Amino acid sequence: MNRSLPARPRTAPETRGVAGVIGAAMALLLLAGCSGSPASGPRATGSSAVSGASASGGSSTSVPTATGTAPAPSAAASTAGDLSGKNVPSSLGSFTPAVATPDDEEHGGFVPNGTPVRALDPAYAATEALPACSSAEVKVPRATHGIAATYSYKGKPGSLIVLDFNSETDAKAWFSAFTTLVRACPRVGAEPVITATTVTDRRESAGSVWTEAGFVKGSRATMGSVQSADQDPTQLLGDVRSAR
Repeated sequence: MNRSLPARPRTAPETRGVAGVIGAAMALLLLAGCSGSPASGPRATGSSAVSGASASGGSSTSVPTATGTAPAPSAAASTAGDLSGKNVPSSLGSFTPAVATPDDEEHGGFVPNGTPVRALDPAYAATEALPACSSAEVKVPRATHGIAATYSYKGKPGSLIVLDFNSETDAKAWFSAFTTLVRACPRVGAEPVITATTVTDRRESAGSVWTEAGFVKGSRATMGSVQSADQDPTQLLGDVRSAR
């Protein structure tokens, strides 16, 4: 079976990446949309229009109006597969977990669950966590499960994304696509440091500087990003790697 996902229709570069998956999850909250980095804004999600009436023979057909109250949407899950808050580091540098708030309607809002952690839709998590620093469309394996966690420090956002894949091969393929796109992002005084299993980077996005770090181990990839020019990328990587 081919598990590759075609790239989702691209939105503006600054709305893509690890940070973009969290989007406006804390009003300000963001692993690294481009234009240069973890996006300061969320990615837009697709929508479908449904026709409610039709015209025939010059006359319109009215459509009955639904009555009653629609069921209230459920709160976003705080677990996905084997992933939960136990997989979230207690800090990302100076940034600590912050309870997520609803994303806005434009970006496919969610119902908060009262925790910093929420499940991601595996159909899109792997593609939307990729940097959008390049116009190139890429195909990556689909994640089986994913969670996102929001962080904050002095009003600035941070985020963490953990993705589980079907196999180590799939996880490495996703990580390879991520690092390939990272190389195309605007630099802020330093080149990304990339190994076979880790990445650290500092880049600019929409006037803000973002520091990010990530690693892949087995069939799991973990990426963290904070809006800061002061956080040490090596320390950030150590914090990200402390995720279980």
